[in-house]
Amino acid sequence: MVNRISSSEAETILEKWPVARLATIDELDRPRQIPIVFVRNSSGLWSPIDGKPKRSHRLSRLEQIRLHPNVSLLLDHYEENWNRLWWLRIEAIASIVSLDDNLDLRKELEGLLQKKYSQYSQTETFLGTPTAIKLSISKYSTWVANRSEFKKALDIIAQK
Repeated sequence: MVNRISSSEAETILEKWPVARLATIDELDRPRQIPIVFVRNSSGLWSPIDGKPKRSHRLSRLEQIRLHPNVSLLLDHYEENWNRLWWLRIEAIASIVSLDDNLDLRKELEGLLQKKYSQYSQTETFLGTPTAIKLSISKYSTWVANRSEFKKALDIIAQK
């Protein structure tokens, strides 16, 4: 496990890390990436269609997921000290879930999102019809440059 992140370490990152990059495939089979916020519950990872400013009401990522539900999610850390580099790449099946008729799940996700992101005290958790992207993890792979440096960083991440 010299250059890998353990399962428990990956769980900590998924619980605490604030941003990930969602990779999808568009209608012309070109890869596309977008930064997303996300939370985790017992059924998977969730990213809301929230009240942050959007370029358009019709979100490309939703169309891309409908066409190609196999996606990749990348969480990583970069800095000039390359001993502190790490990444966690997740392969998942994405689905678009309307939360209109599932009040319990909506409230659970709102609570998780508001706990993880203080910005939701001033931004709508869901925009329009409450909708979220659900990511069901198929597998993940990891890499870390230096285990001892990563352990120090993980302690800081875990305290957030």
